[in-house]
Amino acid sequence: MAADGWAATLGASAATLGTLPVLVQGALVVGGLILVAASAVVAERLTFPVLRLLEGYWTRPAPLHRLLVGHRQRRFDRVRARVAPLQQPQRRTFLTIPEHRELRRLRKERALDPERLKDLMERAKPAFHRAGTGPARPGRRVADDDPAGR
Repeated sequence: MAADGWAATLGASAATLGTLPVLVQGALVVGGLILVAASAVVAERLTFPVLRLLEGYWTRPAPLHRLLVGHRQRRFDRVRARVAPLQQPQRRTFLTIPEHRELRRLRKERALDPERLKDLMERAKPAFHRAGTGPARPGRRVADDDPAGR
């Protein structure tokens, strides 16, 4: 082909097809037309899904979706497991719910029982504050250190 060019190659192919019977030539023409029509239908049917895929609007298959959600949940659980022990001393107080109610009442009416108020306020402080390390973030008050007694 390189030596003779395209014209010579097409002439040789046409000569080979010309030697075939007419019925076979007609079948090849009809087969070619059917192939072109089928490829046009396939291209038309796939245009919209391929376009959505390329634009990023594709839906994930259910197993892949479950896998991705599970991975994200495991990451979240790992972070939560690392943070929980650090946050727990900030939330922990040593009072029961009735004692919290009593502390709130005594803070409003300080003259009722100052000794009990002092005891409850000391027990209500979180563990990190009680240990003398101070608040976790300097400049921030702990909720139980409200000087207004609210």
